[in-house]
Amino acid sequence: HRLFSHRAFKASWPVKLFTLIFGAAAFENSALSWSADHRRHHKHVDHDEDPYNAKLGFLHSHIGWIFKKRNPDTSMVKDLEKDPLVMWQHRHYALIGFVSGMVIPAIIGYFHLGISGAIGGFLVVFDQRCGQRLAEFRAVTIERVRLDPQFPRQLVGLLAVLDCRIV
Repeated sequence: HRLFSHRAFKASWPVKLFTLIFGAAAFENSALSWSADHRRHHKHVDHDEDPYNAKLGFLHSHIGWIFKKRNPDTSMVKDLEKDPLVMWQHRHYALIGFVSGMVIPAIIGYFHLGISGAIGGFLVVFDQRCGQRLAEFRAVTIERVRLDPQFPRQLVGLLAVLDCRIV
C-alpha cells in the first residue's frame, strides 16, 4: 500500500518481489490496478470518481468495488507502469495470488500434518481474510455508533460476539 500507492519509500527488488507475490494473495487486483484505484480514491474521496465511494454502501467500499466491471484509469500510475516487477505481477496476479495464497499454505500444512494440515493451511488463510473484513466492519460500525446516537444498538451486541471470534 505505502510502497506502491503512496510512493512513501523505495525498496530493493527482493522486497518489491516479496510484496508483489504475497500481496497478490489478497485477490484485490494487481498492484498496478489497486494503486490506480487507490490514488484515484485519494483524489476524489466519496465522490462519483472514487472507486471505494462509501456513499454506495459499506459492502461496496470494502469489497464490492472488486467485482465492479470498469476500465481502470492508469494515468495516475505511469511510474508503476515503468517497473518491470509491477508489470509482471499485473499480467499474472491471479496465478501468483492462487499459488501464494492457497497452494503454498496448503503445501506447508500438508508437510506439517498431512491432508488435514493441507485443508487447515487453506482454511487458516481463508479465515484470516474473513477476520480482516469483520475487523474492518467492526471499526466502521463502532465509529458510526459514536457519531450517530440513532444507529441501531443491536449491532453493538453482534460486534461483541464478532470480537470474540476475531480475537
